[in-house]
Amino acid sequence: MTSPFDKNKCRKIIVFKFGGIGDYVIMLPLFESLRKNFPDSQIWTIAAPPGKELLERSGFVNKCIISEVLYKQGIESIFSLKVLKDIMNISRQLEKPYDLYIDCVSKFSLMGALKPWLVDILCKPLISAGLNCEGRAFYLDIKVEDNRDLPRHNIYRYCDILKAIGIDCRFSLPSISLSSEQLKKTMGFFTPYAGQAKICLHCGARQKFLSQKAWPLERFAALAQKLTEEGNTTVFATGSREEMPLVDKLCAIASCKIIPVPPEDDIYQFCAVISCFDYFISNDTGPMHLAVAMRVPTVGIFGRADYESYGAYPDDVPFSAVTLSDGKKYGNAPNVDDPRGLKNISVDMVYEHFKKLRERRK
Repeated sequence: MTSPFDKNKCRKIIVFKFGGIGDYVIMLPLFESLRKNFPDSQIWTIAAPPGKELLERSGFVNKCIISEVLYKQGIESIFSLKVLKDIMNISRQLEKPYDLYIDCVSKFSLMGALKPWLVDILCKPLISAGLNCEGRAFYLDIKVEDNRDLPRHNIYRYCDILKAIGIDCRFSLPSISLSSEQLKKTMGFFTPYAGQAKICLHCGARQKFLSQKAWPLERFAALAQKLTEEGNTTVFATGSREEMPLVDKLCAIASCKIIPVPPEDDIYQFCAVISCFDYFISNDTGPMHLAVAMRVPTVGIFGRADYESYGAYPDDVPFSAVTLSDGKKYGNAPNVDDPRGLKNISVDMVYEHFKKLRERRK
């Protein structure tokens, strides 16, 4: 594709994406590439609250505008007074026009077209670029055709956007830099377990989607038993402050000892915690992506979720996804019982993925 975009004249860039913490983790390579290619440019982003801390402290983003309301709204309330106030708040913070607007929405839906189109109008960019799944991106100047039937991680898709505007971009894992102080603060907790295989179970998920994205708790408990039977292994459990009751329940119902890790409110300090584990076994949720970013061998429990976009890593990445191929694929579907089929995933299935991942490390 020949791009009318002149990267030598680009001084102000704005990137749009609403999502959870995992969405912003896998966007880090895009921001890193933008910063490398535009070292003197202003790079802004419009994001949902889960992305604020990670993006602002990444070193790649100059300013993060957070939407408190718009990102949550469906079509039934998109024109409510609360949403209009949020849109006005976003507009007041913008320093328009921008030289480049990058739309990182990667799926087709009515709101997946309406919201980024609205943001595009607010930003008044000279050039706009993004993915065009099923004709979603009718408003963009540079449309990158995206075949959703192909199992491609979203990191590849974001690379395609940069290539379309003339930037050489290759797949790279998210990278999160930690300070020596953050690492030192965490290591003291794990000192008593030196020399043992430290395996973490993350049984939670974003509260809004917990019932749809969480593998049954009793199966996490049974998996912990299988892991400890191998000897010289300690099993830990992590969770946010809101998820600690779930962690406590897991520790209570397990027939083996599980060590609960004190919650960290600071996302970078939580990454320091994750870096201390030898393996991380998790629901498809933000900490799973953080573990991959920290290069910790990770098993992700997806079921019939969108593994292709969030788990289809190259073979050399220490990651294994537990998926189901039977039945219809659902994302977050509140009106469908067990939409991801997680109740069909046995303890043995997850354990086998762990063993294969362990073999790959040898």
